[in-house]
Amino acid sequence: VVVEAKSSKVKEPISEAIDQLMRYMEQRGVTGEGNKELFYYNQFIVTTCRTEAKFGTITTGIEKYFYRWYDPYPLGVNDLDHGKSSPNDQQRLVAGMLAPRNLLDIIRVFTVFASNDKGQKIKVVGRYQQFRAVKVATKRLIDGKNPLERGGIIWHTQGSGKSLTMMFMVREMKLRPALMSWKIIFVTDRTQLEEQLAETGQSIGFTIKPAHFINPRSTPDGKSLKELLSNDNSDLVMAMIHKFQENGELSGLEIFPELNKSAQVLVMTDEAHRSQYSLLAANLDCALPNATSIGFTGTPTAKTEKKYKDYIDKYTMRQAIDDGVTLEIVYEGFTHNAEVADKKGMDQKFEDVFSEYSLTERLQILGFGSRDAYLDSSRTIQEKAESMVNHYVEHIFSGGFKAQVVANSRIAAVRYKAALDTALAAKLAELKVANPMLVNLTQLAALTTAVVISGSHNDELEIKAYTSAEYHKKSIKRFKLPFGKTDAEDKALDGNVGIIVVNNMLLTGFDAPIEQVLYLDRVIIAHNLLQTIARVNRVGPAGKERGFVVDYVGVGQHL
Repeated sequence: VVVEAKSSKVKEPISEAIDQLMRYMEQRGVTGEGNKELFYYNQFIVTTCRTEAKFGTITTGIEKYFYRWYDPYPLGVNDLDHGKSSPNDQQRLVAGMLAPRNLLDIIRVFTVFASNDKGQKIKVVGRYQQFRAVKVATKRLIDGKNPLERGGIIWHTQGSGKSLTMMFMVREMKLRPALMSWKIIFVTDRTQLEEQLAETGQSIGFTIKPAHFINPRSTPDGKSLKELLSNDNSDLVMAMIHKFQENGELSGLEIFPELNKSAQVLVMTDEAHRSQYSLLAANLDCALPNATSIGFTGTPTAKTEKKYKDYIDKYTMRQAIDDGVTLEIVYEGFTHNAEVADKKGMDQKFEDVFSEYSLTERLQILGFGSRDAYLDSSRTIQEKAESMVNHYVEHIFSGGFKAQVVANSRIAAVRYKAALDTALAAKLAELKVANPMLVNLTQLAALTTAVVISGSHNDELEIKAYTSAEYHKKSIKRFKLPFGKTDAEDKALDGNVGIIVVNNMLLTGFDAPIEQVLYLDRVIIAHNLLQTIARVNRVGPAGKERGFVVDYVGVGQHL
């Protein structure tokens, strides 16, 4: 561990300390100015000026990715020798990271190598809330006398690294003699988590078995969920919700029989508040009557609390913002809520939008389903798309950031793409005449849009064009890349997708730091709303100081 300490009297002590560490590591582009051999076996680096202290790794080149270690767990704040004043950041970090036992645990369990959005290999060290949650959870697994005492909820706000916490949990269990023989089952609908676990599993020597089907095939191959649950192997099983949905098994799910009575089974559910998990979760309870359940969520609900009873660890949105792990979100309302002041004006608007419909059809629209009909209307979408493009080009695009549009339905998402393409072409033509903000017109001309929506067997052709898994994968890769860049593995994929349109997909678990604004044109409430707006709270490239949610449907009251 290399520590660079500065006087608190220095104007910008942390920035100066980081720059000095970069010089030592010869990462400023000048060969021979430092001693990079010193860092060949470096675990992490620390910058401190006593009142402020942060840590990073040899691949952390930007100050915003250096983090505090706020909690000295297993010590409490009052255990620190801090005199009359409150413990400062340096005291907390030294106690939490450099205590011999904690340091060895950080090296063995809480350090991973991963690839960033640019395809670069980076070194990641877990943060204090991940360390604390894993330590508390494994202690409960060992000390608890029944499944309820052993399980609980890990409430870590969106963007704070729940996926990595799960990785660290598996590593910790595999190093504990009392837990290394346990079977671990993940219930998730995130392909990203499946890929991360596959990489982590290889690095620490255990096998991951993804269950793509619930029921055994006509020729049993040991790969269905029921078959994987029935044995006592100390393996890791992935129950992939979205794959069960694609196979049509989730909707017609029958009650599971009892498959495994062992108490050495842990079920970890990602985003445990989700309603689509409820049926599968109930079946897992029947199949594994003595299993322990841990739910991971950023937005716990009353149902979550009822199932899991107790909280293992909490890390709130405010804590994450204070730590610099996530960004503040600015809300902008571009429409009013349900109370209509100008009802005459609204009637006129309705007549304008639905003039091509017959009287009978208009009466039907005014009744049940009127909101959906209005939100799916091509004319309404075109007007909103023009507003979105104006906002995006004037406030977001020049910073190199990207946008997500949440449409009311799948057909609305498809219509939004056409409307956005038209609005972008019109904006480009307008700026060619007068460009006072000096927008990069070459880049704007290259900007494209994409749609990521789910599919079904009876889809119309205009919807089916945007439901391919391969198209989704390529579109998401292009969206995450910076403008003008190409994918490291596939040079045919460029970063010119600037706006991605969705309906239900990519609203949870989608991590794209380059996304700064979300245009919301679908009514979403409660925990689902918090999950959705968190798409823009990720710490991103230079210049991203906050995220924006622009509301076109009037959900401000629900926030």
